[in-house]
Order: sequence, then structure tokens, then C-alpha cells
Amino acid sequence: MDMKGFIDAFENIYTISADTKIISKILEVHLFSKFLEFANKNDFDLILAEKQNWYPDISLFLSDIKFAVDLKLPTV
Repeated sequence: MDMKGFIDAFENIYTISADTKIISKILEVHLFSKFLEFANKNDFDLILAEKQNWYPDISLFLSDIKFAVDLKLPTV
């Protein structure tokens, strides 16, 4: 993924820093559709965290099977 920045409704581009919170959010947005597709294919209920910094980011439930997904970037 080559991410250079954000673009607004007026097509202005704003570059982004290497801030891990920004990059984590971009990854979360790109990966969310994959998690949703997995949940739908496998009959899991997908639940998002109620608040931004709550663990886990995504929970997947199917009967007594539970997965916690927490998206983090390694520090460089």
C-alpha cells in the first residue's frame, strides 16, 4: 500500500507523518472489509470496539468461539 496522504472534498492533498495512530487507522479502514467478508462467510458476528482506545478493536463471535483482533503496528 502506497499511502501519501489524505485528500479532502476539494481535492487538496495533505501529507501524513509516520505517526503510528494515523497509519493504524488507515490499515484498519483498508482491512475492515476483509474482516467483514470473513465474518459473513463463516457466520461470525463482528463487533467493533465502542470507543477508540478500547481493546480489542474487533471481536468475532460464533457460539462459544471468540476471537479478539487488536490492530497494532510494530515500533520502528
